[in-house]
Amino acid sequence: MLQIPQASVRKPSLLLLRLLYEAAPDPEFKANLISDFHLIPMMQQLVADASHVLVRDLAGQLLADFEKALPAR
Repeated sequence: MLQIPQASVRKPSLLLLRLLYEAAPDPEFKANLISDFHLIPMMQQLVADASHVLVRDLAGQLLADFEKALPAR
């Protein structure tokens, strides 16, 4: 869903991803979620390429959270 360029699709997808991440039961689960689905590179791409400000901001917030959860891997 995040590959679709319309902000009307990306924003709800990012909000759902945030909810799933925040509801994750433990740090190991969060780390696995991030690495299994390659979320850091995906958020980096959205921050760099998204033309819609809200999408860029949400992706940037998630990127910061993901990078904290995966220290220096």
